[in-house]
Amino acid sequence: MPRPALRLGLAAGLEVELPADGRRVLDEGSALALRGAYRAVAHELARAYRRGLSAGETARAIREAEAATRLPVLEAVLTFLGRAEGLKAGLLRAYRGEEPGPAPAPAQASPAVQRKEKAGQGEAIFNLVAAVRRALVSQHSFRITELLSPLSHEQLRAVAKEYERREGRPLLNELHKLEWTGLSPQLLNRLGLAALGSQEEVTLAAFAEQLAISLAYANQFDLSDAKGYPQPPGGQGNANPARLLATFGYRALPAVQGEWGFQMRVFLPLPGRARFPFAFVAMRGTEGVNLPFMKAADPKTMSAAQFAKELESDLDTLTDFASEHTGYSQYEANRDVIAKVIQEARQASPGPMAICGHSLGGALAQIAAAEHPQHFRHVFTFQSPGIRKADVEKLRRANPQLQALHLRVSNDVVPMAGQQLVDGRVHTYRRGKSLQALHPAKTHNMPALAEALESLGPQHLTPDQQAIVRLGSQDPDETSAAQDGVTPAAVSVHPSQKDPILRGEAAKQDLLPLVSTASFRAAYTYSVGYNALVEWVQPRLRALRPEKFKGPGGAERLVIELNLILEEANALEQIPNTPQCLRHFELAFGTTPEAVRREIGTLEAILGGRLPERGPFNPHHVPKALIPYRVAALRDLERKYLGGSLHLDKEVLNSNRAKLRFHIADLWYAQHPRADEATVRLWQAAQKGTRAAQEPPG
Repeated sequence: MPRPALRLGLAAGLEVELPADGRRVLDEGSALALRGAYRAVAHELARAYRRGLSAGETARAIREAEAATRLPVLEAVLTFLGRAEGLKAGLLRAYRGEEPGPAPAPAQASPAVQRKEKAGQGEAIFNLVAAVRRALVSQHSFRITELLSPLSHEQLRAVAKEYERREGRPLLNELHKLEWTGLSPQLLNRLGLAALGSQEEVTLAAFAEQLAISLAYANQFDLSDAKGYPQPPGGQGNANPARLLATFGYRALPAVQGEWGFQMRVFLPLPGRARFPFAFVAMRGTEGVNLPFMKAADPKTMSAAQFAKELESDLDTLTDFASEHTGYSQYEANRDVIAKVIQEARQASPGPMAICGHSLGGALAQIAAAEHPQHFRHVFTFQSPGIRKADVEKLRRANPQLQALHLRVSNDVVPMAGQQLVDGRVHTYRRGKSLQALHPAKTHNMPALAEALESLGPQHLTPDQQAIVRLGSQDPDETSAAQDGVTPAAVSVHPSQKDPILRGEAAKQDLLPLVSTASFRAAYTYSVGYNALVEWVQPRLRALRPEKFKGPGGAERLVIELNLILEEANALEQIPNTPQCLRHFELAFGTTPEAVRREIGTLEAILGGRLPERGPFNPHHVPKALIPYRVAALRDLERKYLGGSLHLDKEVLNSNRAKLRFHIADLWYAQHPRADEATVRLWQAAQKGTRAAQEPPG
């Protein structure tokens, strides 16, 4: 026999039907029928409000629905309103206006009374945890919602801590199993944020996420090309990286450019204005992964901008697939530059700093923390692989107090690589329930904390957290929150030492013979000359100390000196080869110089009849008719890339020289990464002077 229905007239022309037993309060037996009805109520209210229903009428209807369902209808309505900040703010004001005014503050109690009250609060938390545990055993998700939804952030923290102390496992991990029975993603997100720590710690992690996943990718000094922002800046939702940085009281130093695609940036606190009393060092991650089956960079078929983007992606992907674990080849090539930047930033920071990174940048951040443990108090990584276990142990010995925060999104393959994460906690989020939301290509760039904060609505956020939602970057593949299963949700939290998915390094090593394909070889072909030139100019740039150019006419003298270095580089008939170039040859071609020469000798011996055509002497099983072509190709590789000098095609060489001119001022700043305004102004003037009348190179 079907259950009787409860009809609610929420507003003029808006009537909904809920399952009930003839009472205005739903019993738990109606839970399954209520799942769809609850979403329908919130969706209808949000749609009516968007279409002109007043904020007061909407707030009254929400209260009526909450009284009938005993569920947080307001949170769901705010979620369906998405980024309509004005509508949400008006609704919140109307909703709060119906609440009774705040009670007068009680008089200060005596210490004995305060101890008694504290004991009473502890007993209340204990009883609440017991009630949650009983509801978990019986899988009553709506009872859990009823118990936990009214709690503040700090109360949720206390409940989660007590539950983990008693049960030995995080409350979030247990509750996530009930999401499919009706537990809301918003409640899971509140628990996930409570697991991060206090509201201040949540804000710190969310700000670090914006720096790592968005601002670190900007090449422009004004951050106008930061990742994940609508174009033009300041469009949808007033998102704006410069305003976000100013709101938190920080200034960005110029991006530091290095070899083989490396980039990092320092964000310094403004005295008296910064939200946090330390600087941030942000490592840039992969500029888009180019898998082996993707198209290789080709200046003949691509525009200059597209070619530059593809080339950068290929170089970063080459580092991702490096045989010595992700990030190490890029770190080794830029070790001295990284050390200089960290040293200069530490001198300008009031105390030990925070370091953060997304994807490849997360691996670089962990390596840098292990190399310079005395300079860092926080490590934040987002969708990051692990690093060598030996480096994790080295950091643990040098700075045992440092605890890292690792955030990731499920279905992302990047965090599966590496041996171990720096000690700390791993927080996992899920982008949504639908197959589209779970697609691996759409999970890697999601700012999980920003999306989780947005899902809660302003009533649960501090002003700083609201600023991150309003001004921060967005999920580049964001889908309408009104569609079922798209709201992101916290999934689990666990110690980094017990990471359940860090098991992909062996599989990645098995793939190495397969990934040395056209895209990686093209990346090496078009980049090796530029990186060899960078190594050649670095000693000359180090000699141009900023002190020599401060004062009247200093910027003009610096531009002259940089142009002289460029002229000297252009006059080189042969670019000296370097160990770093040979190392990246091995990564790109999947072989070593010694193996190339050995194969040439073997194939020539087969042609000369000194070795049999078949058998172990011909490991590539090259037919005898094709051996001359194979030998010619290997000889060409040896001549171009494996000698004491590089012998590049004229077109490639000219492209490398143009790129060096475009970045010569950036490379100078990388050798002198000072935080003072005078050095930054010198860099700006040098950049303008050396790039005059030059288009960005391909």
